[in-house]
Amino acid sequence: MKILLVSPILTSEYDSGKYILKALCELGHYAHVWDYRLQPNKRNFPECDLVLVNKGESIDPDIFKSLGVPVVNWYPDQLSRFDVRDKLKKYDKVYSINKPEPGYEWVEWLPGAYDEDVHRDVGIERKVDCMYIGTCNSSRKVDYIKTINPNLIFGNEWDNFGIKAFPPVYGLKFTYIGNHAKILINIHQSEWGTNRKLFELIPCGFTLTDLVLGVEDIFCELADIIAFRTPEGGREMVKYYLEDEDERNKVWEMEKKIVKEYSYKNQIQKILKEVM
Repeated sequence: MKILLVSPILTSEYDSGKYILKALCELGHYAHVWDYRLQPNKRNFPECDLVLVNKGESIDPDIFKSLGVPVVNWYPDQLSRFDVRDKLKKYDKVYSINKPEPGYEWVEWLPGAYDEDVHRDVGIERKVDCMYIGTCNSSRKVDYIKTINPNLIFGNEWDNFGIKAFPPVYGLKFTYIGNHAKILINIHQSEWGTNRKLFELIPCGFTLTDLVLGVEDIFCELADIIAFRTPEGGREMVKYYLEDEDERNKVWEMEKKIVKEYSYKNQIQKILKEVM
């Protein structure tokens, strides 16, 4: 199948497009890439069987009408974070990695994913008790992180709130850094989860997350022992698991077993089977 992949892809700070491209190639499809951020005025599109848009916040999908093929968006952000609702309504199909909020009932929930070659256990010694990797993009995150107080934080904007953090990490560096932690913390921007990072963290190390919509759907009973409802609950959960390595490893194996099916290849296959 010939697919036009529309995504930020040539900037290291936004890597999901690279994982989608890799998955398409591994599944035997031919993908032509348009990085709409680098070439915003491009309109000469190749013939294809499908247009797959990853994010596309500045794109009006009407520009693809002349191709006469399905135009699909797999949206990676909280749907209400940016003013994109009217644009998303124009797609033939929209998937969201977050649970659709009220007003987005027409969007299908397709959780985030991980790359099996990138996000994994590399077998190094875990010397850091607790670590958080992520951008500070909500007061909710600030409240959780201030209370849990991870030993190390990697991400943008934390200095605006007086929280010391190292620069953000992505791709292989994300994996290498995450492999140093005994406990990785995931916090969502809002209650409308789940974010992509949750699926990238778990293959790298034992992960605890805040309880948002979608976590119980994915992890079922396991959510009771890996997800916390309050910042204080997160702090206590970290303390508990730091004291019991055997239990930590046992639960991590259960986490990995559940997340295993959420590879980019599997998620992309779901899209292709539905729309083609």
